[in-house]
Amino acid sequence: LMDALTRLLAQGRRRQAEVLVAFVDLDDFKAINDRHGHGVGDQFLAAIAQRLRTVLREEDVIARIGGDEFVVATLGPQAGDASRCAQDTFRERIAQATQGRFDLPGGSFDYAGASVGAVAVPPHGSST
Repeated sequence: LMDALTRLLAQGRRRQAEVLVAFVDLDDFKAINDRHGHGVGDQFLAAIAQRLRTVLREEDVIARIGGDEFVVATLGPQAGDASRCAQDTFRERIAQATQGRFDLPGGSFDYAGASVGAVAVPPHGSST
């Protein structure tokens, strides 16, 4: 994660573009493990990662940083007026990717979605 973020932040500096970073916390993950078992919990984590990949570009960063937490990062717009809109759009796209029906080999359930927070790192202030 740190190597990928370092490369992305350097790219943002070169292009004078912000880097958008989203922090994803899978709400009620413990309840999924308790209700369906840890095997289904593991399948759910893999399914979330796959759903997140579908809304990202190949060069974007996704990493699991804890039991039920992910970081997602992408190169954003050049610093300026579009920043807040891009940050909100990115956060919403990530949040929506985590919602919906999960039909897993070990069980099926509807998931309301993760908590997602996003920040825009300006090109002049980006370091790891």
